[in-house]
Amino acid sequence: MVNSFIKRAMKKIIGSMLVVVALASCSKSHICECTESYEGTGNSWEITLEHQINDMKKKDAKVACDAGDGSQTLFETETYTKECELR
Repeated sequence: MVNSFIKRAMKKIIGSMLVVVALASCSKSHICECTESYEGTGNSWEITLEHQINDMKKKDAKVACDAGDGSQTLFETETYTKECELR
């Protein structure tokens, strides 16, 4: 009788631990916020856009979001920049 009680208790503990591990590693939705800016001769603008990254772990979503970063100089007097950050 004691053995069956211990076995049931152990099964419950192990089952609970598996649920916690599974929930901790779930993929979730994340928001990537990108600020784009342009500076040129007599003209400049800045805009901030958000897009959702679905079904990724946080570290993978950060890599995907950061892939949008960049800067480019056009015609030696114009600069376009895009900076993205995971929120």
